[in-house]
Amino acid sequence: MEKEKFCDALSGKTCTVVHEDCFRINERKPCEYNKTYLPKFTDIRADTPPIARKASEAILKPFLANWKEHAHNHKAGLKRVVASPVENVLRDILKAELAPLNVRVSDKGEVFNIWGNNKIIADATAKKEGFPTSIFSFKTWIGNEQIRETFAYAYLAKTWLGQKNLRIYEIGVIHTDTETKTIESLIKVCEPYLDGVFYLTAEPYLDELIEKLKETYSKRE
Repeated sequence: MEKEKFCDALSGKTCTVVHEDCFRINERKPCEYNKTYLPKFTDIRADTPPIARKASEAILKPFLANWKEHAHNHKAGLKRVVASPVENVLRDILKAELAPLNVRVSDKGEVFNIWGNNKIIADATAKKEGFPTSIFSFKTWIGNEQIRETFAYAYLAKTWLGQKNLRIYEIGVIHTDTETKTIESLIKVCEPYLDGVFYLTAEPYLDELIEKLKETYSKRE
């Protein structure tokens, strides 16, 4: 008797989504692309605002290309497969939205001193002379661990450099629904060191952050 199909995307040994042989066929469990990421990345509802919608749609094509490559060499790390499209798309959107205000958004991750010689790699920064510097942390998933990690360097950076000189934001593709209440209370506790957490698939959306940034860089403090 044929074994029960473990993934609806399979046709024989071939994945009908990425059109590659399934590298989980021997393990008989669905890959993260079809089981986890694709359903969330395509969670674009009718009321999803335009910038969040644009970002979600733009991520899909490079993510699929990365996943096809991962299917050929699945022993390589998975982190960059997902992270690179997210980082590139979000940087491009920040650049496009803030360019009319003469704000310079970094082209790639940027080394940033958070305390003396202690450094982080900021996923992106936004700078304009005479205005606060914004540091962005991009995440695929947002959960308690991700909030705590960003808060830790936000606390150090603002304590050392001054709260008025910095804005620190976290942007996630996917909202961890099972932890919503805990995350919301944790974010509240992290204020004012962590200036906000925004999503592509849930409120508060990326669009709200863009409006906040435009307000920040349109007036002197």
